[in-house]
Amino acid sequence: MLRWRARLLFPLLALAWAAGVGAQPETCPLGSQPDETVKSLLEQARQQIKDFRQAGGKPEDPNHPAVRWSEVLWRCREAYPGTLAAAEATAEAVHILIHAARTGRAMELADSVPASDPAWEKLLNFVAEAAAEANDFRGCIRRIERLLPQWRNAELRARAQITLADAHRKLDEKERAATLFETVQREAADTPYAVQAAGALRQLRELNSGQPAPVFEAKARNGSVVSLAGFRDRTVVLIFWSTT
Repeated sequence: MLRWRARLLFPLLALAWAAGVGAQPETCPLGSQPDETVKSLLEQARQQIKDFRQAGGKPEDPNHPAVRWSEVLWRCREAYPGTLAAAEATAEAVHILIHAARTGRAMELADSVPASDPAWEKLLNFVAEAAAEANDFRGCIRRIERLLPQWRNAELRARAQITLADAHRKLDEKERAATLFETVQREAADTPYAVQAAGALRQLRELNSGQPAPVFEAKARNGSVVSLAGFRDRTVVLIFWSTT
């Protein structure tokens, strides 16, 4: 009986949402502290989305609160133009749609944001997230290639090129990915992005399935040195672990 009631409760709770439970503003409230306003709206949005999910709501539900909250956050972009609050609201208006299985609409919004907008500091990550969610790496590549020539910020360019390389790698376009990783190493030398690119490049060229394992030596717990070469023609299982 309890199980039957629980199954009945979820759709009833979802209907309650559609009837107006968890009400939200129709537009972005104007105030003297836009950062606090946007922060407050995001907290409300995340809580309502969480409550909706716990009530049994599904991502594809037309009454998903993320749809309306995205509209409210997008209006904050218009209410506080040129501010960091507007950039945050812009990026999160896109982000919450991705998690509501609306990557198409999310990317429509992203495509309308000019390259000069500071929202791209966060939007870049969300474009990559949408590509993984929708398995649309071609779309990710097209978007970033359109924007990359307009970006002059060295850090943003390095991140964009790494994102591009990862998308090409997902499409098994290894040479194009390798070229982009090499570009990051050259253009962003002595930065964490160059280190990241170097690691990705080594993985791409030496650690793919079917490739010979790189020869290495390691010290065993008893102090002896173990070499992979000593296990030639034998099956070796490597377990990587960390204390962190």
